[in-house]
Amino acid sequence: SLEHPWTELCQSWSPAKGEMPSDESIFVINGFYAAMRSKYTNPGASVYYYSVQWDATAMSWAQFRACVLGATDPETAQNGSMRNEVWQRWEALGLPSKPDVGDNAVHGSASAFEGLAERLNWLGQSIDEDPTGKALLEAGVKRDTMMAWTKDPQVELDGAMTSLFDAFEDLSVPQMLKMAQKLAGDPFEDTPKFTTNQAFIFIKPHANVPSVRSLVKAQLRERGMAVLAEGEIDAVTILSRKLIDTHYYAIANKASLSKPVELNPPAAKLA
Repeated sequence: SLEHPWTELCQSWSPAKGEMPSDESIFVINGFYAAMRSKYTNPGASVYYYSVQWDATAMSWAQFRACVLGATDPETAQNGSMRNEVWQRWEALGLPSKPDVGDNAVHGSASAFEGLAERLNWLGQSIDEDPTGKALLEAGVKRDTMMAWTKDPQVELDGAMTSLFDAFEDLSVPQMLKMAQKLAGDPFEDTPKFTTNQAFIFIKPHANVPSVRSLVKAQLRERGMAVLAEGEIDAVTILSRKLIDTHYYAIANKASLSKPVELNPPAAKLA
């Protein structure tokens, strides 16, 4: 527990003293991540997931995120999208509070690659048994590279460093495969003829009630999206398998999995 050292820190320093205590007694706490994580790991919490797929030629990934899932802010999300529907009908759906940017009811993969990463994490699938994973292997991307990519590393793209997930964001599987070849495969190889978008969707703990499940399932059916698997994952499993830590690895790595000495902040961010 941090309660005792935190109390000592508060007692040992105040702005009036004009100086900070020694390095050994300074504690940096990422309150945002801890609060967000607890929503998934508190006793009784759970998520309800859907592993889905659809034809990329019928609906792009950007359309899926904008029209089916909805923007991050459910209030401004497109009418008819999952997030906006839950925001508008939250009381009738039996939710304890109105959804907001943080608790926006539903998560959905941001790209075809993130869909793969999330299935590997939440469902324990292997690259070889996942159609998107097999397409990436066929595109010339190595297994070790794919696994490293699931941690959202910085990669070089067109002469600049960027987040791997940002490089893939909103890309349907055909475009994602081309980008993957550019980043780590052979850009001159033919891209596999694979056009099935596969996403991972889950209802967040605050909205995981039967009425929202019915709404999400109906939306998927109306959009012609096939549900390959669905089910509930409880807090005990989420905590023991570190599912939420892996899911939000870029945040979790800095907030709770790495020691400060292991971090490499940009020079511009250093005091």
